[in-house]
Amino acid sequence: MPCLYRQPTPSNTLVVKCFCLAIGWIMSACLSPTSIVGRSTPTYPPPSPTANPSAEPTNTAIIEPSLISTSELRGRWLSGIPCSPPCWEGITPGKTSATEAMQILTANSLFTRVEGNSSNVNWQMQIMYDDGTSHTWSGDAFITADPSPIIYAIRTGFPDLALGDAIRVFGKPSHIVVFEERPPDIGGPYFWHIKVIWAAQGLTMIASEKTKPRVDEQLMLRGAIYFIPGLEGFRNATNPGILKVVQQWQGFADFDAYVTPSSAP
Repeated sequence: MPCLYRQPTPSNTLVVKCFCLAIGWIMSACLSPTSIVGRSTPTYPPPSPTANPSAEPTNTAIIEPSLISTSELRGRWLSGIPCSPPCWEGITPGKTSATEAMQILTANSLFTRVEGNSSNVNWQMQIMYDDGTSHTWSGDAFITADPSPIIYAIRTGFPDLALGDAIRVFGKPSHIVVFEERPPDIGGPYFWHIKVIWAAQGLTMIASEKTKPRVDEQLMLRGAIYFIPGLEGFRNATNPGILKVVQQWQGFADFDAYVTPSSAP
């Protein structure tokens, strides 16, 4: 079943670390591992919904809780603080080592818990919603299976951001992926998923809706994946088969205009 990221809802405190819900989050979580041969022969295990159960945490840091509002967080990341894509919060896929990522997150007061093991580094944040309630978000940075492991993908929630605003900040997207899904385990309902891709910047932003959306300025994006720039980096960060459904960006259009013969990767 394809998986796609979903942002937490404000009904209660949620941990966004569970990326493989029935409504689907990131599609790669449900597939078998893949390897890429290249410089230094790095291997890219696909991001999994949870930490590798056989990998004991190598380090855990509990940090004094620090609340940040959704509007502050949105402004921070759109302004390139502390860095711009593909860098996120000082971590750059393809460059930052696993050890450095752990150190960077532990030193950052935004994160209330940081844990690392042989497959990923994960964290928690305390977010203040517009209604004044506090919620826990979680995210993951994934590590190559190499003697000198580096981060190759970062998944995080993103405060609600309209596609039109994203384009004004990041420029015209390069590619897009759309597909619909009916979770077989519950027999429905359908969900419609969209990944808007800025390949050269190593960024994709994600929407997932219960009614068929239109790809337009009002499309609400609620998740992000940062990856090594280029479509290969996007593939490694999401799903080994995803490139067969990637489309060139052709501007705003109906959802069906971007549907490929393959319903999902």
